[in-house]
Amino acid sequence: MRAISALEGDNVVDSSKRMPWYHGPTRWSTSKLPPSEEDSLQRFSLSGQAVIRQTRLSWVAGRIASGSIIPGGDLVAALPSGRKTRVRSIVTYDGELRRLPPPCP
Repeated sequence: MRAISALEGDNVVDSSKRMPWYHGPTRWSTSKLPPSEEDSLQRFSLSGQAVIRQTRLSWVAGRIASGSIIPGGDLVAALPSGRKTRVRSIVTYDGELRRLPPPCP
């Protein structure tokens, strides 16, 4: 657990003198660490923020919470409906991806 204050910026980028009792890492320093092997074994979870629908296709835009996914691989379920489907493609601003890696901590 980290001691931070986003309002005042304590321990977010630099260590804060206002929390001399805290000797742990800053939030920024830990966000640059590569994901651990344990993180990549978690179930895939995406927090959907937008759904774009066309005639027969739908796209979900959002933030990955855990795990990774490969197009055409495992079934995914939309909650709360429980409807299942397979991911056809992963599209980013830079083009399509073959695999969506796990998120960084």
